[in-house]
Amino acid sequence: MTDTSNEVVLAYDLGGTKMIAAAIDGRGNILDLQKELVKKDQGMNVVLDQLIQLAQPILQKYPQIQKVAMASAGPLDPGRGELLDPTNLVTVGKSWGVVPIAQILSDGLKLPVQLENDAAAAVLSNHWVGEGKGTDNLLMLTLGTGLGVGVIANGQLVRAGRHLHPEGGHIILNCSDKTALCGCGNYGCAEAYLSGVGFCTRYAKSIGEDYVKGQEVMRRAEAGETAALNAFTEYSEMMAQAIASFVVLFAPEKVVFAGGFSASHHYWLKATEVRLEQLLARRRSGHDLVPQLEVAQLNEHMVVLGAARIAMQ
Repeated sequence: MTDTSNEVVLAYDLGGTKMIAAAIDGRGNILDLQKELVKKDQGMNVVLDQLIQLAQPILQKYPQIQKVAMASAGPLDPGRGELLDPTNLVTVGKSWGVVPIAQILSDGLKLPVQLENDAAAAVLSNHWVGEGKGTDNLLMLTLGTGLGVGVIANGQLVRAGRHLHPEGGHIILNCSDKTALCGCGNYGCAEAYLSGVGFCTRYAKSIGEDYVKGQEVMRRAEAGETAALNAFTEYSEMMAQAIASFVVLFAPEKVVFAGGFSASHHYWLKATEVRLEQLLARRRSGHDLVPQLEVAQLNEHMVVLGAARIAMQ
């Protein structure tokens, strides 16, 4: 195996809300980091230029960089380097369609660029330097603007057919629930219930408000507000149902939560564990399929670290 410990790469994390560019070495050390809000309301071309400009100070400081990888919200095609009408990257209701983002960045940076799903990057990062190190069967759920699902099974990153990333956030938990409209256009996707934005949107509608941020919902739950407590009770149930589905598909030993909304875990994690054991009661013979649930510690920079790992492979 090639020694990458002294290598420095450029890694990106493009989410629905923020973007990060970082110089990262082969030991997982972040040497430099730039961050901005995604200007998606100004259009796709503005965001693409934003990404190129964000990296310029890093490339000037580390001229030895020869490899670049981007982890982005999906759907996307890693092999072709294309975003495929990404669910959470829209401009005033207008979708971006198919975007050959790897080639566009490569042309702008004058360097080869690889593309990967952000949840896949997160699970690779966690397997490299996080709670999942040494775990051959690992499930990562990133709770943010969307719901990212990344899986390592038998030590290998799981791909869908055609080498696409499996969009686990869009398994449908309840297609008849018209309160749970997902960004993909369907009702009742796991993402509509479990992403931070989905949770906050549904809570706000339940009390007749336009939108309430996650921290405010947590504050209200702490104060004993019934609607907030009920929202987290429902969240734990839907999370348990989603994980139970992933367990029977992938049999992870450990499930790790990351993303901004994972900070709310005090309000739903224990109830999720209890409900998950009930749902998997018949899955404990021979192989006990009830996984360990953990919250990631390297949360904020997990995706960009995963992008660096991809660049080095």
